[in-house]
Amino acid sequence: MLILFCPAFFLVTQAAPAQDTDSESILEEQLPPGFMDSVKAIAADSTPEKVKSPGGAVLRSLALPGWGHFYTGHKVRGSLTAVLESAFFAGAFVKYRDRNRLKDQLSKLESERGSDWPLDDPERVALNARIKSAGQKGGDYLAYGLTTLLLSMIDSYVSAHLYRFERNFQVSLGQQIALSIRF
Repeated sequence: MLILFCPAFFLVTQAAPAQDTDSESILEEQLPPGFMDSVKAIAADSTPEKVKSPGGAVLRSLALPGWGHFYTGHKVRGSLTAVLESAFFAGAFVKYRDRNRLKDQLSKLESERGSDWPLDDPERVALNARIKSAGQKGGDYLAYGLTTLLLSMIDSYVSAHLYRFERNFQVSLGQQIALSIRF
């Protein structure tokens, strides 16, 4: 289904006519004075060091934990993401490895004791409980890691889109009241 929509979307976006300057000037006349100045400044300041590719940020986040954040200039977020993703995936790997070792141990005991080993034997029950617990914890760690990866990709995408925006937001109402927020 997605394959059918992608070419159509591409054709629609390619066939969109360029905006004419008459409609832009009419829009600027209807807006307050200076309203479009920030948009024009951003468009004029589109040098390669001021523009980051959102798709590139997502692919970097997917390839290596934290790389998308480092690409968009967020070193603390990138470091935190790298640590969290690595820890969650390593935890999942360790828990699944433990589960497989316990399964091998159970198989070995079953082959040693034969088919007459009772299912309600305390050793067998305890070993099955440990296998189940390790599998569940491994699944939890894997889910945490995938969630962290998805959020990292989304955050890198948004950060790349917002890369050119000014981080200092200032609002002033006359000379007496001013508010400044740094993001």
